[in-house]
Parts: sequence; structure tokens; C-alpha cells
Amino acid sequence: MREYMPGSHRRFLSLFSDLPNLRDLVALSRGNKHHQELWEAYRQATRSLTGLRTKHLSIPNNQEELYGTGATLLILFLKQARDKTN
Repeated sequence: MREYMPGSHRRFLSLFSDLPNLRDLVALSRGNKHHQELWEAYRQATRSLTGLRTKHLSIPNNQEELYGTGATLLILFLKQARDKTN
């Protein structure tokens, strides 16, 4: 999918690909007195992102089959992105 993005977007995302997984970093804070607060903030962020992706799914659901630039069925791609968020 990145090959279809503008170069500046690809470079921005590549900065994150070299970093540790955010969920793993949050989990490392266990034992810290602020861990529960950090974990709840992380969970709220993932719930919000899941909600956004669920609303996004209503767009192709109301139309005939739509395909992305990589010939992927759009509804399947969006469902996969949402499910990976959880």
C-alpha cells in the first residue's frame, strides 16, 4: 500500500517501523505507579480508532463492490484494518 502513497507519507511511516510496538511499550510500564493510567489511555485510543474504522466500513457497505488501488476488495481491507486494531 505504501507504494501508492506520496513519498513524504512513506518516509513518515518508515520512522515508526523501526520503533518498538506501542502496546509492548505500554505493557513494560507494569509495576509503575502510573501504569494503570497509561494502560487506560492506550485502551481508549484503540477503542476510538476501532470506532472510526467501524464508521469507515459503512462507506463501502452502502455501495457496490469497490476496489482499492492494489485491486483489494475495499470492504475486506477495511475490516482487516479494524480487526487488527483490537
